[in-house]
Amino acid sequence: MEEMGNKFIEEGKREHEEIESFIREFRTTNELLLKERNNSLRELEFEVYGLSRAINNAQM
Repeated sequence: MEEMGNKFIEEGKREHEEIESFIREFRTTNELLLKERNNSLRELEFEVYGLSRAINNAQM
């Protein structure tokens, strides 16, 4: 009976470690995606600003 309990506990520990690993990997991936999105938005902001200036200069 004790052996069965120990197996159950060990399996729970392994699953817990796997879940922690998955969460760490997910957070890292999510952080990288957020940084990439922010970089893309900054680039788009510069492009829009440049186009806006070009349009304003063309209207003068």
